[in-house]
Amino acid sequence: MLLKRLAIFLTAIALSVLPVKTALAAANEGDFGESHLNINNDWIIYVDAEKKNQLFANPGSKLRPIKNLRVSYRKTTRVSADEEDLKTRVYEDLWYHDGKAMGSHRLSKLNIDRNKRGAIYVRTTPDVSAEPRAVANAIVRLLLQSMLKDSILTAVIVPRDMFREVVSELGHFGFFAEVEGAESSGIQTSMYITSNPPGMDLYMYYRKQK
Repeated sequence: MLLKRLAIFLTAIALSVLPVKTALAAANEGDFGESHLNINNDWIIYVDAEKKNQLFANPGSKLRPIKNLRVSYRKTTRVSADEEDLKTRVYEDLWYHDGKAMGSHRLSKLNIDRNKRGAIYVRTTPDVSAEPRAVANAIVRLLLQSMLKDSILTAVIVPRDMFREVVSELGHFGFFAEVEGAESSGIQTSMYITSNPPGMDLYMYYRKQK
């Protein structure tokens, strides 16, 4: 369903490819520092993974374990100087089992402004590296939601130890790595994905599935 909605939306607005590769760099012992994120972006969407063993804990349940991807966001000092406006707000909880989407709980509106630019930052947690399929699903979902806001996604930042796995899983949603002549092959949009710590990065392109 998510893939179908993405294809319909991209086809309807006939997006052109306009890669935006920002000069992302490491800070704070290999992590992307908040001050650096502020320089390059108007908003940041965070994704944090956590195992929820207490959910569906009844014996014999086939829905265990459940992984929660909590999505939060904030505006940066590029667009506001108001402390209240800059607070990180929880947007939604996404629930997965074996990488499959099980549900979501919307907690607030995604209050990012039109024509502003920002990044999706999958933060390193003890549980995130085991969930590349869930992370890929969340990235596509959040890309679509930022596009519906007419906002510009400059980069997706993922932990380096799961970079290849996330790239592979994004292929299930119609995204593929940069290839020669891609711009003339019916591509509808692109996404720049980079690792944290840095060292791995590439563009991924979306093409409507036949």
